[in-house]
Parts: sequence; structure tokens; C-alpha cells
Amino acid sequence: MATSAKPETTCSTLKENVLVDVLEVVYTQDDFLKNLSQQLFPSGQFSDVTLNVGGKRFPVHKVILAASSTYFQRMFYDESWKECCDNEVKLEETSSCQEVFEMFLGYFYSGSVTVSKKTVIPLITLADTYDVQGLKEVCSLSIAKVLLEKCALETAFQWVIFTEQMSMRFLQQTCYDLICFNFDKACNLSGWLALSLEQVLVILERSDVVTSSEYTVFEAVQNWCFNYSVTEKDLHRILSQVQFKNMTPEQLYKVENSDLASLHVCKEHNVLTPFTNDAFRYIALRDNNVKGNNKPAEFQRYYTSGNVFPAANSSQTSTGSYAKFIPKCRLTSETKKYEWDWKNLASLASIR
Repeated sequence: MATSAKPETTCSTLKENVLVDVLEVVYTQDDFLKNLSQQLFPSGQFSDVTLNVGGKRFPVHKVILAASSTYFQRMFYDESWKECCDNEVKLEETSSCQEVFEMFLGYFYSGSVTVSKKTVIPLITLADTYDVQGLKEVCSLSIAKVLLEKCALETAFQWVIFTEQMSMRFLQQTCYDLICFNFDKACNLSGWLALSLEQVLVILERSDVVTSSEYTVFEAVQNWCFNYSVTEKDLHRILSQVQFKNMTPEQLYKVENSDLASLHVCKEHNVLTPFTNDAFRYIALRDNNVKGNNKPAEFQRYYTSGNVFPAANSSQTSTGSYAKFIPKCRLTSETKKYEWDWKNLASLASIR
């Protein structure tokens, strides 16, 4: 009895539904990361280089470190680096960075890290030194959440300065947001006086500053100027960002007789007077309905006090950059603080 030949199985004979079944999750990412973190690190199995940090030796894998760090990529695979062919590489780190270095290496293998008050700064420092962008982002989100949840304004000022050195744009912008949305309270803290001229200008240039009135902004500028050795050029730059046209005549009169007006550099170069004169002229023409002068001032902030002329508040809920943030926070009548929707925190980065 003749036996029939066994049909040949080829790619063309496989049905689509069979392929789908075969290709469904063969190996999960979680399993892969688990093997990396538990079997390859810190056991050092199959390691091809050892890092010596503060006398402690860490057997690691060049390809894994190079995949997340351009610094290690150059160190291990650029022949111009003397460490390229070394079996052991000594890295000089501060004592605080040495304490978290094993945790830092663990991030390369697991993609996660536990951040605390004690470890966050050395971890960010290491991430910046070795160009590990993923770790910097993880730390940024963690810090941003704590800052906004606690409305930690004084700490936000400190992070503004620190993040500028570390090129952490998202966290820096989050700190600026917190300061701008709580400006009246923030400008009375010591952190305000510690800002540089450029950092103050970043805040003043924003139309989404939440403040009682533009006169409050002027008072904040005045306090900062007395704590900073301002030149004529500095004064002109910073006063150019104060929206004097959004003040009332009474507030402008107070500006003209303020301590800043009596400052030697201000009097000598007559820096303040042109700003107040221009504002008085603008208000006079506006109040007399002079044709062509019915436009609002250059831009309006989000004023919470009624002590400003109506045009200054007319467009805040529909136009301008502040409107972009309205869905992300709300002002509660009980606490007068802005509460954040944490589900939308990450979307703030895409807004800018």
C-alpha cells in the first residue's frame, strides 16, 4: 500500500491566524529587564569591564552602559580614549556620588531607580556627567511632582538655579510655572532675591504670571534691584518687562515716588520717568476715548485683583499662554492655591 508523501510545510502554507498565535508575546520586556537586573547585575556574569569607583569594583557590560550613555559609548568604543581597551577603569567621583553609584549602574539594567531626598542630587549629577538622559527625565518628573504637590516655592527657586547648570529644561520650566502661578507669595521669599538678572527676566517676560496687580510686579522688581548691583542697562532691561500701562494712575504715582526712583543710578540716568510718562499718556488717551488708542497694553498677565483697568483682564481666559495651563490647574477658593491634575503633568513638556 503506497503511503502518501508528507506535505511540505512552507511559509506560504502557514495561515495568517497561525502566525498571529505564534507571534503573540513570545518574551516580555519585564522578563528581559528582570534577567538583566538580577542575573547580569550585580553578579557581573559575562562582564567585559570593571569600573572602580572609590575603591569599590563594579563588573559591568560595555554594550549595556553604552546603549544609554553617550559618554560610556565613547569611552568603551572610541579608540582615541585610553580606557577603550582597559579591563578596569577608575572613575573619580565625590563621596555623595560614590554612595549612589551602584544604584546609578542599576538603572542601566532595570530602567528604574528609587529616588529620595538624599539620593536625587547625586543621581542627577551622575546622569549629567555620563549623559544618561533617561535617568535625568525620571528624576525630573519625580522632583516636579513633589514641588507642585507641596507648593514648595523656596525649593523651586533653588532648583531653577541648579537645573540651569544641568540643562534640565522640563524641571526648570516646571519650577518657573510654580513661581509664576504663585507670584505674590514667591516674590516675598529669599529665593526671589537670589535669582540672576536673566532668571528674573524669564519670569517677567511671561504673560501667565498670576498676581494681584502689575504694581505688585514692580514692587518685586524694586526689592530685587536693591539686592543686586544694577547698572543703567540692567534697569532698562528689567523695567521694560514691567507693564506700567496696566497700572492705575494711583499706582503710577506711587512708582514715581518709590525707593527705586530715588536710587542713584535711576536718578542719574532718568531711567524710570520715560516708562511712567508713557503709561500716563496711554491711560489719559484711553480714558478720553481717543481714536486709535483703544488697544490694550503690550500684553496682560493674569491679574487676580480688580484694581486694574478692564482691558487688562479681558482676554486672559481665552487667549495668551495662560489659557494653555487652565486645564492643568485650578484655583481653589478655600486655599487660594493652584491644584494640579497629575494625569496631565507630562503633557506640560509638550506645551512648550
